Amino acid sequence: FNDVAFECGQGSGVGVLFTYEMNFTRNVPGNITQNQYPTHFVYNFHNNGQTYEGASYFDSWEILQQLGTPTVDEYGGMHIGTSSQTNKIWVSGYEMYYNAMRNRILDMYAINVDSESGLEDLKSWLYDHANGSSAGGVANFYSTYQGTGSMSTLPAGTEEAGKWVITNWSSSNHGMVIVGYNDSIRHDYNNDGIYTNDIDQNGDGNVDMKDWEIGGVLFANSYGASWADSGKAYFMYKLLAESLDDGGIWNNAVHILQPKTNYEPKLTLDLQLEHEQRNMIKIATGFSYNLKSDKPDEIFEFPIFNFQGGSNSMQGFNEAWSKHIEIGLDISFLLDEMEADKDLKIFTLIYEKDVDSISEGKIFAANLIDYQENKKSNFIEKSVNKLP
Repeated sequence: FNDVAFECGQGSGVGVLFTYEMNFTRNVPGNITQNQYPTHFVYNFHNNGQTYEGASYFDSWEILQQLGTPTVDEYGGMHIGTSSQTNKIWVSGYEMYYNAMRNRILDMYAINVDSESGLEDLKSWLYDHANGSSAGGVANFYSTYQGTGSMSTLPAGTEEAGKWVITNWSSSNHGMVIVGYNDSIRHDYNNDGIYTNDIDQNGDGNVDMKDWEIGGVLFANSYGASWADSGKAYFMYKLLAESLDDGGIWNNAVHILQPKTNYEPKLTLDLQLEHEQRNMIKIATGFSYNLKSDKPDEIFEFPIFNFQGGSNSMQGFNEAWSKHIEIGLDISFLLDEMEADKDLKIFTLIYEKDVDSISEGKIFAANLIDYQENKKSNFIEKSVNKLP
């Protein structure tokens, strides 16, 4: 697919990496929309409703870890809406958020790749997930690429001759995915007509990966199938070890994740509310063991619905109906906080930051759904409560 905004972090981190790892874990095909995951469900919580504002894949993975994501089929595409709307939309409907809760990340890891041992760790992950699996994993990285000035083709008479290769990274920040490796591709950095991994080319007194002219990784970009070789290209192992200023990758590290295979939420919130400017509100939850308390003893915030989305209505459209939204939030983690044989009072907290009182909001419903007991409880007694 091709990025339509500055969502490269989500294109690489969700559209490619999370999709692949989740499908491998579940043993399902990735070429149908029911098993693909969209860029813009998570991206639109980060970009302030703007087209040209990027967001880290780490922030998006936090959403996937705590709350999940719907599929492309459920969302309606990798992105939805017209070109002026697609980067603003927050979807409405409890069922979509509930289904999203099943598609989650268990944990995230970094592999330092500035040494031969780190490279071997990466290759082991790419080969068989470093555990003897039937196929390997993929890995995210950030570097600085936007143009074609640092691209060339692998020379005639060598492995993969004619394929595109990055010999130095440069220009603007960009997230991509390493999907393979080849120990035999070659690029002649010092133009001496030979390819070596055992000569001190940079004159620092050491022979290490920074001097290598042999070997590289294959990566997938998010610029469409017409870019490079069907959307993929190589870059040399040397660049894994180089600093960012010298054409390397960010922090000399790649990032991988472990998905949750079969997760089912046990305790959720189903909220219906409206507001004219979504960046003025934050939703949180909390609890107290004092059943008479009017405030929680502990408060837990979410990485979404947290003074985000720019000065737009809740769903991001200009129409009046767009002020209203229904969402679902997984609060199953509160069950881990509970002490045995103790009753717990659970709170839904909605904060409004509107010092000039220029916008209005209402809470229509706030339901606690316990799937263990198959119970649904309403937090509020009135059908409509106006935010102060």
